[in-house]
Amino acid sequence: DFDLRVTPSSVTAKPGSSVPITVYALRKDGFNDDIALELENAPKGFALSGAWVPGGQDMVRLTLSVPPEPAKEPFLLQLYGHTLIQGRRILRPAFPADEMMQAFIYQHIVPTKDWAVFVTGGAAPKLPCTSVDKGLRIPINGTGQARFLVDQGTDARNLRFELSEPPKGISLQEPVAVERGVVVPIKCEPDKVKAGQKGNLLFVLSQERSFLSKTDKKLVTSKWVMGMLPAIPFEIASGKR
Repeated sequence: DFDLRVTPSSVTAKPGSSVPITVYALRKDGFNDDIALELENAPKGFALSGAWVPGGQDMVRLTLSVPPEPAKEPFLLQLYGHTLIQGRRILRPAFPADEMMQAFIYQHIVPTKDWAVFVTGGAAPKLPCTSVDKGLRIPINGTGQARFLVDQGTDARNLRFELSEPPKGISLQEPVAVERGVVVPIKCEPDKVKAGQKGNLLFVLSQERSFLSKTDKKLVTSKWVMGMLPAIPFEIASGKR
């Protein structure tokens, strides 16, 4: 069996954005399989990406996408996890919780009453690219690829990608512009990852802009962080690609 916790218990997001959340699995009696996650009766516009807790893991970061319009009141959402145990479908609620630090050393998860999502403020910028991949296989001794479609009129050469709290041993290389899109190479350090390792990658998208300084007429490049893309599941594969 298993129990689930979702943090933070109170989420604030700009309309139309994707924000990171964390789900903890409290596994019981040797249960070690994948747990699929889903929202129950969520209002239109809400969606999960990277909606699983991989087998053998006790926590995962994923993303929650919210509606494009602000709301005056918070949404009270309900998250569930389900799996098959001895041929039976087991469904368990994810109780909202917050991470608390005790004595600056011990971190524990404290359950709360409601999972409240506030959709407020100005609309988040529409991200000019979308992922092509439903999941990524990254060779442990090579380089994987994350592929993105880029909106017409956007110069893919100006897009930059970073990982939010990436797993140890996984890093991004310089993006490569291709026809109608961009490819982001993903590098593994074999001594820091292991074959079969699974999880989600959370990409933060930014755009570089260059302009002439009004004071000294020199070319200045600035970076504008646009937002987070929906999470993409990954698995570390043995061998080279």
